[in-house]
Amino acid sequence: MILTIDALTVKYGSVVGLSRVSLKVAEGTIVAVVGANGAGKSTLMNTVAGLLRPTEGSIFLDETNLEGLSPESRARMGLSLVPEDRGILTELTVIENLTLAFAARRGFKRSDAFEVAFDRFPMLKDFRHRRAGELSGGQQQMLAIGRALVATPRLLLLDEPSLGLAPVVVDQLFSVYRTLVESGVTIVLVEQFARRAIAISDYAYVLKNHIVVAEGTPAYFAQYGELGDAYLGRELQR
Repeated sequence: MILTIDALTVKYGSVVGLSRVSLKVAEGTIVAVVGANGAGKSTLMNTVAGLLRPTEGSIFLDETNLEGLSPESRARMGLSLVPEDRGILTELTVIENLTLAFAARRGFKRSDAFEVAFDRFPMLKDFRHRRAGELSGGQQQMLAIGRALVATPRLLLLDEPSLGLAPVVVDQLFSVYRTLVESGVTIVLVEQFARRAIAISDYAYVLKNHIVVAEGTPAYFAQYGELGDAYLGRELQR
């Protein structure tokens, strides 16, 4: 397993963000994490990336316990997060935003640094000297993912990448995910489009009230539709 999470608990003071969440991610797969707003999905992603400190539990990348490691150290180990707010710097150009990811890049020359992002999203090359704040929402999300790819991640965490985007852009993003896996990137995908995320995944987890309430393959959720309805909620049937 490239990622193993065991009994992870996160608290914000007295407020519980996650309660004894366990999940596993096999290398070369897409794992979806879905659930209603406030279920703990972003808390999970930010804790894996090192932005939040767990109260209890463990996170392993391969055989390495990530406890106490900074987000920068985790990035150098091959873990990249695209946060829900995208995290791009709007005053900088596209190429300047991509350059920020170069410090975490593993094993490639600088002359090759941006080609992986340009290959996946040709728009980034066309707009490389444009300020990020001048891009559309979909273009900004492509920049956020492209910047993560510049760091040559082994494990890519995508937190709500479709949030607020037009359907045509969502289609573009979903078409990229499987090609990334085929190129050697493992993906953990947090998505508002729950059914679509599960359909594209190899395995999925459902969070509700900060705990895992269901898990399985896409075939499992398709077979037990009523169970899926109860866990996913009407607002996530998209």
